[in-house]
Amino acid sequence: MTPKLASDHAPRIRCLSLVIHGDQDAITPLARGGELARLAGSELIAMAGSGREPQYGTPGLVNAHLEAFLGAVLKRPG
Repeated sequence: MTPKLASDHAPRIRCLSLVIHGDQDAITPLARGGELARLAGSELIAMAGSGREPQYGTPGLVNAHLEAFLGAVLKRPG
């Protein structure tokens, strides 16, 4: 996602969301994932030691983060 695309569309996100980004991503720097999360009002998880597409390198850890996020969201009142 380009910075322009993120700045144009991320603020439109109206639901709780999560950005998972590998801190060793050689294509898209972690700062861009952080900015996307900030613009969307999302939670950011920086995956230490992960590169691009951490869901393929450490699927169990990514799934654990997703389950924790969804569990917290589903427990919220209202």
